[in-house]
Amino acid sequence: MFDEVLQDNPHPALSDSLLNITQEKQAQIERLTYNYFLKLKKICNTEQRKKLKILMHEVFAPRPGENASRKMPPPPPDGQRPPGPPPDRH
Repeated sequence: MFDEVLQDNPHPALSDSLLNITQEKQAQIERLTYNYFLKLKKICNTEQRKKLKILMHEVFAPRPGENASRKMPPPPPDGQRPPGPPPDRH
């Protein structure tokens, strides 16, 4: 798609077509991810679901400057994080 920018006579229709394909593929990824986590939640016990909620917040919560319209649970209070590596502080 971006190669068209460098062409002497770019074809906007080609870029639009490629953009549509990209959007369709991204939507498929989002659906697969959603369905995966639904299946994962079903096999978790109550304690695992709590940890899954914390993990999903850490992974999917918007970072500064990202679109904040995604609804995610608030971060857990200190001391309630599941075991694992410390958060990335970069």
